[in-house]
Amino acid sequence: MFNNPKNTTILVISTSFLAYLVLMYYTPRTNFYQVLNCFLILFLSFALWYQQIQTKRQLLTALAAAIFFRLILLLALPNLTDDFYRFNWDGRLLINGISSFEHLPSYFIAGEEHFAYEGAAIKGINKDLYQQLNSPNYYTIYPPVCQAVFYVSCWFFPSNVWAATCLMKCFIFLFELGSILLLYQLLWYFKLPEKRVLLYALNPLVIVELCGNLHFEGAMIFFLLLAFWFLRKLDMTSQTVPPPFFNKQDIGWPTKNLVLSATAMAMAVCSKLLPLMFLPILAKKLGFWRWLVYCALVGIITVICFMPLLNFSIIQNLMASVGLYFESFEFNASFYYLVKGMGYCINGHYPAGVGKWLGLLTVGYIFYRSWQYKNQTTLEVIHSIFWAFLGYWLLASTVHPWYLTGLLMLSVFTNYRFVVLWSALAVLSYYTYLTDAYLQSPFLAVLEYVLVLGCFYGEYRINCKLKPHKPHPKKYTN
Repeated sequence: MFNNPKNTTILVISTSFLAYLVLMYYTPRTNFYQVLNCFLILFLSFALWYQQIQTKRQLLTALAAAIFFRLILLLALPNLTDDFYRFNWDGRLLINGISSFEHLPSYFIAGEEHFAYEGAAIKGINKDLYQQLNSPNYYTIYPPVCQAVFYVSCWFFPSNVWAATCLMKCFIFLFELGSILLLYQLLWYFKLPEKRVLLYALNPLVIVELCGNLHFEGAMIFFLLLAFWFLRKLDMTSQTVPPPFFNKQDIGWPTKNLVLSATAMAMAVCSKLLPLMFLPILAKKLGFWRWLVYCALVGIITVICFMPLLNFSIIQNLMASVGLYFESFEFNASFYYLVKGMGYCINGHYPAGVGKWLGLLTVGYIFYRSWQYKNQTTLEVIHSIFWAFLGYWLLASTVHPWYLTGLLMLSVFTNYRFVVLWSALAVLSYYTYLTDAYLQSPFLAVLEYVLVLGCFYGEYRINCKLKPHKPHPKKYTN
């Protein structure tokens, strides 16, 4: 049966469809074994189907299925995370004219059942929503693009959590459509196998965590790809064949493309703050002065986007939340746990400030990638960003499964597939939610990272023997 591509396609689509329905509509995150079984079915189906795809028609069928799987999740209230309650909280504050960055949620408690701001009741802010927040004692950390989506969704549905959340998921769905299109275009341009787009588009973790569980890595990924799209035009020194989905001449004024790329990068920063760390990698490609202009544009646009929400005290609150991320949060880490464990064995107690020191090590590694590697073409820049992102997550103190979606997107442009394995094994971290105590399993964490790092080492040995890929755009005449 598996030798017949048509039968395989029918089997995989029907099996995946049922698994997505069960996982997102009928599986609470406390039911770890059902979560694990659903993801196991989805990843096995994904691997089987990916191996079977050989023709353009099969590729387009798989892309259509990837979009279909995302569509069927839009009406499901996220069940593997409760972050969406904070999204609704922030959105309801915004439609009442209150900055979501300014105060802790507890600030608005005026009584046991009453919530108010400056003596007046706040529409939509109530005890029921407050009790659902997973971090009521932390300032919000979601940047302006996220806040804009919260505002629009809660403006349409100010008192309906389900409806507002579904509308937010529609925004993520649109971002995902753009990401898939841009991935396909960039793979075509770099003369890489177009089939690789499925490593992201059809990956169950991406579908479930972004369109299912409403995480805004989807927005960051779209804007990063858009930044790469405009950046790669600066690689061109001659006219080239227009890519398959764009009929206009694929060459533009360099200054315009520089501005457009910087704008897209700024929007990526305004979706998640992480892309700020990629800016040094662009220095060699752009040249020092153009790089300064690029960074200035990113900074100015980011400040403009933040401006309606911020003042000096709010900046302090935001930085406090970022600091807490490095100091207090721990989840599914690798080398961070290893360093803490070694410190405990040597000194008899866990060392303080491990997260900050590993963060500084990451910054040093990024500057190393920036100055010791060519980074002269867009593909080389993407490869360096991939390695920087990989180093960041290996040293991070918190690695939720959806955090890997950005790394997975970047891996599509490389010859490394260990990130696909990591995306599957990261599901093991949901064991933490098996009980209300939120106890992580050291055994599962060790299993995850031993397999991932083992696969990485094997691929690294193989890829070191291969010559680096150098794209050569096709020529055409008018």
